[in-house]
Amino acid sequence: MAENKTNSENKSVKAEKKPAEQKPGWFQRTFKGIKKWCHELRIELKKVVWPSREQVTHDTTTVMAVVMLVGACIWVFDLLSTSVVRALINLFAA
Repeated sequence: MAENKTNSENKSVKAEKKPAEQKPGWFQRTFKGIKKWCHELRIELKKVVWPSREQVTHDTTTVMAVVMLVGACIWVFDLLSTSVVRALINLFAA
Protein backbone atom coordinates (compact mmCIF):
# COMPACT_ATOMS: atom_id res chain seq x y z
CA MET A 1 0.00 0.00 0.00
CA ALA A 2 2.81 2.37 0.90
CA GLU A 3 4.45 1.59 -2.42
CA ASN A 4 1.31 2.61 -4.30
CA LYS A 5 1.32 6.02 -2.60
CA THR A 6 4.96 6.65 -3.42
CA ASN A 7 4.42 5.57 -7.02
CA SER A 8 1.46 7.87 -7.38
CA GLU A 9 3.41 10.68 -5.73
CA ASN A 10 6.28 10.10 -8.15
CA LYS A 11 3.87 10.25 -11.07
CA SER A 12 2.44 13.54 -9.86
CA VAL A 13 5.94 14.95 -9.38
CA LYS A 14 6.82 13.90 -12.91
CA ALA A 15 3.66 15.53 -14.20
CA GLU A 16 4.56 18.78 -12.43
CA LYS A 17 7.92 19.14 -14.15
CA LYS A 18 9.04 22.64 -14.95
CA PRO A 19 9.04 23.63 -18.58
CA ALA A 20 12.22 22.54 -20.32
CA GLU A 21 14.95 25.09 -19.85
CA GLN A 22 16.71 25.98 -23.05
CA LYS A 23 20.34 25.05 -23.09
CA PRO A 24 22.77 27.78 -24.15
CA GLY A 25 23.32 28.23 -27.85
CA TRP A 26 26.32 27.05 -29.80
CA PHE A 27 28.07 30.46 -29.63
CA GLN A 28 27.64 30.72 -25.86
CA ARG A 29 28.92 27.19 -25.29
CA THR A 30 31.88 27.80 -27.58
CA PHE A 31 32.71 31.13 -25.95
CA LYS A 32 32.57 29.56 -22.47
CA GLY A 33 34.83 26.73 -23.67
CA ILE A 34 37.37 29.15 -25.12
CA LYS A 35 37.25 31.29 -21.98
CA LYS A 36 37.82 28.21 -19.78
CA TRP A 37 40.68 27.04 -22.01
CA CYS A 38 42.40 30.46 -21.83
CA HIS A 39 42.00 30.54 -18.06
CA GLU A 40 43.53 27.07 -17.68
CA LEU A 41 46.32 28.03 -20.09
CA ARG A 42 47.22 31.05 -17.94
CA ILE A 43 47.31 28.87 -14.84
CA GLU A 44 49.60 26.34 -16.53
CA LEU A 45 51.92 29.03 -17.93
CA LYS A 46 52.42 30.40 -14.41
CA LYS A 47 53.84 26.98 -13.45
CA VAL A 48 56.43 27.00 -16.25
CA VAL A 49 60.05 27.57 -15.24
CA TRP A 50 61.50 29.63 -18.06
CA PRO A 51 65.23 29.14 -18.82
CA SER A 52 67.73 31.95 -18.41
CA ARG A 53 69.37 33.66 -21.38
CA GLU A 54 72.64 31.84 -20.69
CA GLN A 55 70.90 28.45 -20.61
CA VAL A 56 69.16 29.16 -23.93
CA THR A 57 72.46 30.26 -25.50
CA HIS A 58 74.25 27.13 -24.23
CA ASP A 59 71.51 24.79 -25.41
CA THR A 60 71.31 26.48 -28.82
CA THR A 61 75.08 26.20 -29.28
CA THR A 62 74.98 22.52 -28.31
CA VAL A 63 72.18 21.77 -30.77
CA MET A 64 73.96 23.58 -33.60
CA ALA A 65 77.21 21.71 -32.91
CA VAL A 66 75.45 18.32 -32.90
CA VAL A 67 73.57 19.16 -36.12
CA MET A 68 76.86 20.13 -37.82
CA LEU A 69 78.53 16.92 -36.61
CA VAL A 70 75.69 14.72 -37.85
CA GLY A 71 75.62 16.63 -41.14
CA ALA A 72 79.35 16.09 -41.59
CA CYS A 73 78.97 12.35 -40.89
CA ILE A 74 76.18 12.08 -43.47
CA TRP A 75 78.29 14.03 -46.00
CA VAL A 76 81.28 11.70 -45.51
CA PHE A 77 79.08 8.61 -45.79
CA ASP A 78 77.53 10.03 -48.98
CA LEU A 79 80.96 10.69 -50.51
CA LEU A 80 82.17 7.18 -49.66
CA SER A 81 79.04 5.44 -50.92
CA THR A 82 79.06 7.50 -54.13
CA SER A 83 82.70 6.57 -54.73
CA VAL A 84 82.00 2.88 -54.13
CA VAL A 85 78.99 2.85 -56.47
CA ARG A 86 80.90 4.69 -59.23
CA ALA A 87 83.83 2.29 -58.89
CA LEU A 88 81.46 -0.69 -59.19
CA ILE A 89 79.76 0.82 -62.24
CA ASN A 90 83.09 1.51 -63.92
CA LEU A 91 84.31 -2.01 -63.07
CA PHE A 92 81.31 -3.74 -64.60
CA ALA A 93 80.76 -1.28 -67.46
CA ALA A 94 84.20 -1.81 -68.92
